[in-house]
Amino acid sequence: MLLYYGNDDMEPSLEELRIPANRERLEWHAMLANVLTGDVVKQEKKRLIGGTDQQGDHSLKTETWIGVRAKTCGRSIAAQRRLIEDGRSKIKQAIEGIVAFEIKGEAEVGKSPMDQVRDIVARIDKIESLYPMRHAFEIAHPRAASAPYRETCDAVIAWHNTTELINTELGILQKWVGNVELDFTKARPRPADVTSGQLFDDSSFIERILKEDGLKSLQGDDNLLNGVNKVIHKAKTTLIHNAEGFADRHLPPYIEELLTLINFPSRLIQEIIRMRLSYAKTMKDPAQQGVMMAEQMIIQFQILLKLA
Repeated sequence: MLLYYGNDDMEPSLEELRIPANRERLEWHAMLANVLTGDVVKQEKKRLIGGTDQQGDHSLKTETWIGVRAKTCGRSIAAQRRLIEDGRSKIKQAIEGIVAFEIKGEAEVGKSPMDQVRDIVARIDKIESLYPMRHAFEIAHPRAASAPYRETCDAVIAWHNTTELINTELGILQKWVGNVELDFTKARPRPADVTSGQLFDDSSFIERILKEDGLKSLQGDDNLLNGVNKVIHKAKTTLIHNAEGFADRHLPPYIEELLTLINFPSRLIQEIIRMRLSYAKTMKDPAQQGVMMAEQMIIQFQILLKLA
């Protein structure tokens, strides 16, 4: 990295040099730098390229990038160069395939929309990684700088990242509640590694959360409902901004999953109110009923305000 970016004034610290792996890496880079910056190599490059100093500098950076990739992947420089050249020979066809991408029926291609998008995102990453920088990729392949290519990349990557974000958040909520249906009243299933003789709390999610003092897990800056709210805002913004790009490529809007997230906080608050009212009705003292109901309504109102 020092050689590539030209930060000659940066030096590794003594602590870094005490690590054997760091010393070995530094020695390898020093050897590579000596080879690539040697007079013989420079003269030969000028002779073969026959270009300006700027071209020679660009070629040097490219050779350094190939060398680093080879070392990282555990290949020889020659093998790495062959892989890059082979990959670049197929880029034109790959770019056209990306530009023409649209979701096809699962029965037709045997893959879900998410798997189809994952495949195309991996293809984009693969061909663009065959160059050290996006700018170099676009210079070598002007079609990659065109609006159709960029619009396709923007749409599929936005859909992919947002869908993954929603699914991750749903997974967090399912783990918190204890079931994939996000059923607040469903008893927690006994894990396979817990025998019948062992103590196990099989109470439902709503029963567990109501045992808390003042519903603390639903308050504060780090509570899970704040995370849900952030994901909802991000997903809605992405869907609105990319509506046309999604529709053009038949990317299905993640409405069902998004609605599940949107409805989660209100469903939870409604269930808490229902349970608290049911409990309050069992109290004989009307004054106690009124105080308890008022306290719960205040707590729930505070939570809803934070989610607004």
